[in-house]
Amino acid sequence: MHDQLSDVAAIEAMPVFAGTSLEEVGVNEFRHGKVRDVFQNADQLIFVSTDRVSVGDKVIGEIPGKGVVNNLLSAWWFEQMKDIIPNHMIATPDSNVMIGKKLNRLPVEVVVRGFMTGVTDTAIWPMYANGKRSMYGIEFREGYQKNDQLDGPVITPTTKEDVGHDEPLTEKDILEGNVHGITPEQWHAVQEAALEIFARAQEIAKMHGFMLVDTKMEFATDEEGNIYLIDELLTPDCSRYWDADTYEELHSRGEEPKNYDKEYLRIERKKLRDHSLWEEGAPIPHDLQMETAGRYITLYEGLTGETFQYLTKSPEERIATNVQRWIEAQAQDEIEKMPWGVIIVMGSLSDKEHVEKITATLEVLGIPYRRRVGSVHKTLDHLVGILGKYKLSQRQLVFITVAGGLDALSGAVDGFLPFPVISAPPEGQSDTIYAANLRTPEGIAPAYVIRAQNAALAAAKILGLVKPEVRERVRRYQESMQRRVIDAD
Repeated sequence: MHDQLSDVAAIEAMPVFAGTSLEEVGVNEFRHGKVRDVFQNADQLIFVSTDRVSVGDKVIGEIPGKGVVNNLLSAWWFEQMKDIIPNHMIATPDSNVMIGKKLNRLPVEVVVRGFMTGVTDTAIWPMYANGKRSMYGIEFREGYQKNDQLDGPVITPTTKEDVGHDEPLTEKDILEGNVHGITPEQWHAVQEAALEIFARAQEIAKMHGFMLVDTKMEFATDEEGNIYLIDELLTPDCSRYWDADTYEELHSRGEEPKNYDKEYLRIERKKLRDHSLWEEGAPIPHDLQMETAGRYITLYEGLTGETFQYLTKSPEERIATNVQRWIEAQAQDEIEKMPWGVIIVMGSLSDKEHVEKITATLEVLGIPYRRRVGSVHKTLDHLVGILGKYKLSQRQLVFITVAGGLDALSGAVDGFLPFPVISAPPEGQSDTIYAANLRTPEGIAPAYVIRAQNAALAAAKILGLVKPEVRERVRRYQESMQRRVIDAD
């Protein structure tokens, strides 16, 4: 039996992490989930695991340390399973953060069950106890009692909803094409991988004194159709774990197994509500909060063999710093991969539409480019960090800046870097930017081009001085424009 964590003081000292913004490091929120916030950086997603806890599709409060446990345990399990199927994980730059590939999520949540248990509407025990024997298209035999082991693992799929409750599915629904976005071939591959992962995870859990009861998994595809394991994996939020040493004794007495997952919170919540000791909307009682946190941490330490780190630094500050370091390291890698081209720096993601017009022309001209986001006024340290990666570079680069207002960005970039800088203001702000450019200090000389496409062409002509192939592409581009005028005549 696992010793229950008793260091309540250490748990209490951890700041509760309800969520954060990463706007200061140049990325905006991609999706706000019940317990995780997802941000996008180029073709990567930044998953931030919070301490928020949901029951019955509602966030009811926070459990200290929960986000760290879920994030690091997912990373640990991804490593254990990567030979079975590739996964989306790229890195974990922070205890609460996972960087993952941006993929096309399959619209089915795969729930693998090994026991007749559960208390939620989609769990099999409540339906079985009410007389149902056919569930999720599967026929269950008579004679099961609550928390009995099934004759073999089964998959009970559900829809995957961004908002609201997931709905039960059957394999027939999927194979007959009633679930848009997944083919029969993909479903068979997903089934095979899910069962193999579950079997291995049960073996690993048993070696460490736990029983893996059930879990849910999510899958996605890349542009070539390859299937990946995504989201979180085998955490106490998405799985049930019981204490292996005491299961038989407690089960024989008709008692609930000792669990190390969110089911503990669900069961205790129901007890307190039944006795009116926990009112709707009230905070999680302190003792229940501490006990749940202790069980999550005990599971993490028991499975991984790692000592849980009781972090006391502000999560928001720590996460922003570590994500910024990751992005800057990625930018340095990009410099090494791109020996010449255009770097577009925009003041905010609101300039994205204008920037896409610039990149469209760069692509026509065959010029490599990178996009970055940094503000002189809002994220100066971050901007300096971006530019610092390029300052001593020997690459052949042209910078295009896109910012409104007084366009402090163009002057700052031009004054900081020894590369040509072209100011390409967003549409509708050209007069303001023109006036600002007339007043730039001595030694600050960004060029000023109104149209987005023309900014790209100006950059191409500059690069053409050292790249004959670019000069030739510009020549052909100009000839095509001339032909259009002649054809129009």
